[in-house]
Amino acid sequence: MARIDLFTAPCCAACAAARQAVSAFAAQRSGLEVHEWDLTRDPGPARGRGIFATPSLLLDGQQILLGVPSTAQLASWFGAREE
Repeated sequence: MARIDLFTAPCCAACAAARQAVSAFAAQRSGLEVHEWDLTRDPGPARGRGIFATPSLLLDGQQILLGVPSTAQLASWFGAREE
């Protein structure tokens, strides 16, 4: 199963756009889990990976993206993982 961990914070101006982009992408793909982590409350899998900025995404526990992701970025990663 594919997974996106989205790291956000309440004071993050771009986090709503990142959340929307990830949600729209996930709605078009079956078998994609999305987990959101508020870095101010629970760093979750960000701990030990050097993720301190928001919004950030961790794709399948391997690839880190910073900022608001494009559909093309997400499709490129998850398309490559299915091959």
